[in-house]
Amino acid sequence: MNMENLILNQSVTHILLKCAFSPSLLGFDYIREVVEKCCKKENGYQNFITEIYKEVAESDNSTADKVDKRIRASLKDAKSRKGFLAMNEYFDERVYNGERDIPAQEAISILVEMSKLEFAKRNTINAKYLQNAGNAC
Repeated sequence: MNMENLILNQSVTHILLKCAFSPSLLGFDYIREVVEKCCKKENGYQNFITEIYKEVAESDNSTADKVDKRIRASLKDAKSRKGFLAMNEYFDERVYNGERDIPAQEAISILVEMSKLEFAKRNTINAKYLQNAGNAC
């Protein structure tokens, strides 16, 4: 795994944990993989989420329906733990009030945007670290 993919993986994992997703649920890994794949697409990933479900299912010898079902279960679990309220903190704005269910594709879109912000932050920190390390030599 190259450095960029590692930072992306860490960023997505951080966001999922911040939003109270449980790593013990099968949907956690599916959501992480879907969000990572969406982050790597330039634009219009919303139109390809169902296709990405199929890719994820194939890589896990599963079906897109099972991936969808497990993702929805993870979303429901995170909502019950009030994890989506972290969206408000992250965007410094009231994005979610804790009451309504967020459709899976909308939740994934929000998680993608949060992960992109986290990735940019971590990438900047990493670049500064490497620059300072280079200057020290």
